[in-house]
Amino acid sequence: MTVSRMEAYKVIKQYKETIIETWMNEVREELPEAKKHDRVALANDIPFFLDDLALVLEGKETNISHESLEHGKLRALFDNYSLLHVLREYRILKNRIFSLLDQEGALQVHEQLIVMDAFDVAVEQAGEMFFQMRNKIESDAREQVEHDISKLQDKDVLKLEFIEGLSHDMKNPITNIKLAIDLLRDKELSEETESILNLLIKNADKTEVLINSLKNISFINNEEGFPVNLGHVDLTNRLESFVKNNRVRADHKIDIQVEEDIAGYWDIEAILRALDNLLENAVRYGDVSRPITVGAHSYQGEQVIIFVHNYGKAIPFEEQAKIFSRLYQVNNSTGVGQGLGLATVKEIAEAHHGKVEISSLEQEGTTFKLVLPVDSRS
Repeated sequence: MTVSRMEAYKVIKQYKETIIETWMNEVREELPEAKKHDRVALANDIPFFLDDLALVLEGKETNISHESLEHGKLRALFDNYSLLHVLREYRILKNRIFSLLDQEGALQVHEQLIVMDAFDVAVEQAGEMFFQMRNKIESDAREQVEHDISKLQDKDVLKLEFIEGLSHDMKNPITNIKLAIDLLRDKELSEETESILNLLIKNADKTEVLINSLKNISFINNEEGFPVNLGHVDLTNRLESFVKNNRVRADHKIDIQVEEDIAGYWDIEAILRALDNLLENAVRYGDVSRPITVGAHSYQGEQVIIFVHNYGKAIPFEEQAKIFSRLYQVNNSTGVGQGLGLATVKEIAEAHHGKVEISSLEQEGTTFKLVLPVDSRS
């Protein structure tokens, strides 16, 4: 007696849900990344693939690659999924189908070839679509990041230009206020008026510190360092003017010690900014009863040393290696400013292919030096 054989396409149709359920269980067991997805997302287009496979085995024409394209496309959206995961899914499905067909005695040689060919096409189509989608996703992500960075950079430029302009415009009124206070101090004043002037000068000094901090912020995110515009400079003349214009600084006396005819190629505005920061530091921490000295001298005809010296409490040795770091303030800081002044000095020195040095001893005072080449263009 001959036992009738159920045809392969009928087995797939009849056991379709069993195939899918068994396949999903094995996929979740072998691929832990699949566990986070629900049944609908995981099954995806596999039910339609089985329908198409049954039609092909039945001898009917159908586009079996369409479902595989959709499967690869949607799998590309899965987190932590790779092309290897997609290939393993199809391998597990193929093994489930062959196991079931063998069990039912429904698999013949020509049907085995049809199933193998269907899976070859499915893997090729799903793999190619997965690859294309991942490339597109990564490309779109890069474009979005670049767009976002460009927008942020444009905003940053506007902010920095605004800060630079504002800090520059605020500098002159503060200088005029301090000059007016200095003129009033030459007159006979009551004790109450003198107290008011002291309060004004104290707050004017604090405001000046904050303005300088605003100016220093403009380079903090510049990975290329402090921008300089080099040109020929008569340093002796510019330092004399700098000291003359800054002699009205709190109650400190400011002296100058500069050699005649020092000239070279530097960005003088950047250097004066560095000196302004150093002078501010000397005023804040220096001994008010002793003068601050600003000066410059040449060294071996190849370098120029520009310095600011003040007497007062020495900077602890362990602090000296840290004070040029951005946003760092020494322990005896007044809390005014943002710790950018000395970092700016270091950036300016390095932008001129030079360096900044410090010497701080209790009896000798504190000296900051800008050691620069005579010609910073090379």
